[in-house]
Amino acid sequence: QAEAAYEQQLAESRLAVTNSEALVGSTQAQIPSLTAAEVNLQQAIDNEARAQYEYQKALDRHWEPPEVQEAYRLEAQYAADARAVAQAEYDAVRSQQWAISQQISAQQTDVERAELAADFLAHTGVDPMLRLTVEQASKALDATVLTAPFAGVVLDVLVRPGESVGAGQALLLLSDPAAGEVRTTVIEEDLSLVNIGQTAEIYFDARPDLIVTGAVARIVPQRVAGEARPLYHVYLSLTDALPAGVLPGMTADASIVIDAATNVLRLPRGLVQARSDGTAVLQLRQNGQTISRNIKVGLRGDVYIEITDGVDVDDAVIAE
Repeated sequence: QAEAAYEQQLAESRLAVTNSEALVGSTQAQIPSLTAAEVNLQQAIDNEARAQYEYQKALDRHWEPPEVQEAYRLEAQYAADARAVAQAEYDAVRSQQWAISQQISAQQTDVERAELAADFLAHTGVDPMLRLTVEQASKALDATVLTAPFAGVVLDVLVRPGESVGAGQALLLLSDPAAGEVRTTVIEEDLSLVNIGQTAEIYFDARPDLIVTGAVARIVPQRVAGEARPLYHVYLSLTDALPAGVLPGMTADASIVIDAATNVLRLPRGLVQARSDGTAVLQLRQNGQTISRNIKVGLRGDVYIEITDGVDVDDAVIAE
């Protein structure tokens, strides 16, 4: 755009040079000829001198009748008037020549200025200020365009045409059908155990036959309003593709994996009443008798609890 504007500006500057030169030529053609006025004036001067001479001769001839002398006087007066007219015409031509020469001088100055401007543009290239103006206008135009961060579906438009919007204001709700996100809640006593990047298992009511893996994407450090229990929102990104038939707004259950251990001894969590110090008491059956035994527990899940000490694999645990 700046290059196009520069080319147009340079063309206009060169056209100004051409027009100025043409105007000078046209004005020069209007200069009147001084030769004819000079000839007419000289002839009028000669006629006046001749008429005055004849009139004076008539006055010197005393015998000439008065009417003859009067005729010579009128002839001399006519010649003097004709000489005055020729002088005025000559002076007018000289004045017109001077005025036109001044006009030509000014026009030649315009030609020189136009040539300097054209040479300057040709030498310097695109005007930096013009380039800056075009760049600023381009940026201002780009700022009016909203570019979606990803291909998706517009679920809702949050503003009306012509409405004034502020910085940071949401304009629309965009969803990527192929990449979902799950919002779940975590009670405050467990929130300290949740960290970004932990894996999660997600179960959708619409597809109970599938388990989708995900990861903790972000944690909202603000209590959920309107809930009696102290809950906090946690967002899970999906590692797997969103299953077919699962749409935005559908419900899901999620289990966040805080820690994991393999090849361990475990019991159903409902059988173990673990204390805060990581110990518990179990009822075991040995040699036909019921005995109590102190045990130590490790990881605790929703379904199972890890037994780290006090119970062997073949021990029989009594539970109601």
